[in-house]
Amino acid sequence: MAASGLGLSTSFLPGHDTLLRRRRRRPASPSTASFRPVTAELGGVAAGLGRQLVEAVGVGLPCTVMQCGDVIYRSTLPQNDGLTITAPGVALALAAVSYLWATPGVAPGFFDMFVLAFAERLFRPTFRKEFPYNVETKILGNVQDLPKGIARENKIIQTVMRQLLFALDGLHSTGIVHRDIKPQNVIFSEGSRTFKIIDLGAAADLRVGINYIPKEFLLDPRYAAPEQYIMSTQTPSAPSVPVATTLSPVLWQLNLPDRFDIYSLGLIFLQMAFPSLRTDSSLIQFNRQLKRCDYDLQAWRNLVEPRATAELRRGFDIMDLDNGIGWELLTSMVRYKARQRTSAEGALAHPYFNREGLLGLSVMQNARLQLFRATQKDYSEAARWVIGLMARSGTEEVGGFTEAQLQELREIKPKKGNAQRNVLASVLRLQKKIVKTINESMDELASQRKSIWWSRWIPREE
Repeated sequence: MAASGLGLSTSFLPGHDTLLRRRRRRPASPSTASFRPVTAELGGVAAGLGRQLVEAVGVGLPCTVMQCGDVIYRSTLPQNDGLTITAPGVALALAAVSYLWATPGVAPGFFDMFVLAFAERLFRPTFRKEFPYNVETKILGNVQDLPKGIARENKIIQTVMRQLLFALDGLHSTGIVHRDIKPQNVIFSEGSRTFKIIDLGAAADLRVGINYIPKEFLLDPRYAAPEQYIMSTQTPSAPSVPVATTLSPVLWQLNLPDRFDIYSLGLIFLQMAFPSLRTDSSLIQFNRQLKRCDYDLQAWRNLVEPRATAELRRGFDIMDLDNGIGWELLTSMVRYKARQRTSAEGALAHPYFNREGLLGLSVMQNARLQLFRATQKDYSEAARWVIGLMARSGTEEVGGFTEAQLQELREIKPKKGNAQRNVLASVLRLQKKIVKTINESMDELASQRKSIWWSRWIPREE
């Protein structure tokens, strides 16, 4: 077996001569002797060179599988075929098991994610239809007698929007602003077959000031309105419950905090009509584009429509049905100024819901909606209409006032000789004085700097 007998040098690797001397002193094993006749038959320089190469790496020529070289050496060591249980091993095993089941639970989490979730995907019924067709039978009871297309999708979207607006109107009618309207906070109730709004953790009850801090805002930036605050930051903290409840209608009309939720619901309306805006990245990009357009939806449409994709064009087609009545509702919800947005009640009375919006309503809901449509009066819109009319007719010939003249009338005192100017100036000054008095009263109640005559009957919080 000696490499020197073949006339080859094995000193090209450090320490290899020592390895060969060890192997010379070791008795030849049967497996080692078994390959000698084989190597003798090979002969020549090629066989010796191959043997030298294999022995140089400390393994030796193959005799039987996995029983050569250092493997043979390890096989001579004492072996223990049984499992030895030791105290440190038991302690380590118990510690590992305790960690895997410790709160929140690594092992249960892996089981839920990789076993139960996999089984659920295999056995639960899957709905391969995409929105809005996946909710059609759930909210309407059956499949519509319409071919697949924008008219059928528009009918489903109208029903979903009507249900969400009724849910939002229920919150606003009790003085609650949700502040976190988004698709993740909307669920479907199979019992009533309607969509409902959940997660009131960020909601504020403005009747008594619960969960409301003037300079603090809670929102999702993807769906939040531009103003971020539901009320002016100058609004003082809520006073005692009787005073807060008494003044809540005044503060509500001054700030219109419900319009914050209307903007968020308008973005959901937009996502239902435009599938390409349903991902977070596309919605963030849309918000950036809308901000560059000064939150003007019509300007955004003029920007993207010439190079719009097929999905965007399909969304515009849905909004343009019935002479663009859906686009009109959308633009009334997504506006920069809160006072220019419609309310939940105003949106329900919009012509967009004249036909399909009434599907599935109860008798009382239909009566309530028709009564509201017959008696609705938006005084802020009326005031803007009157002022705009007077500004547009602002010439001496028709007797109107320009916007600059109207601003001057708020500051000047009534003058003799012009009854029209006196009445208008008095009304504007009275409005300004009332607003100023209410703000000062709220500041005094919050800071308790002055004593008001009726404050002795107000219980104070310790």
